[in-house]
Amino acid sequence: MKFSDELFRLLDAEENESHDDRFPGYQDQYTLGYLRGIETAANYVKRLETTHDGALETLKQIVKRFFANK
Repeated sequence: MKFSDELFRLLDAEENESHDDRFPGYQDQYTLGYLRGIETAANYVKRLETTHDGALETLKQIVKRFFANK
């Protein structure tokens, strides 16, 4: 699976959670900015994948390691 596909999957999951009426906090500006950030990153990575796929695979591993440590 390409990195951009994973980011779009994350965006879909986060958007589905943001529409949960039990959690009105998901409608705030911070969350909307977070969702826009994921979408921007996914679109950017998708464009880069056409020419720099090897470097993006390395980036993907670094990002996964970063979030695994938290």
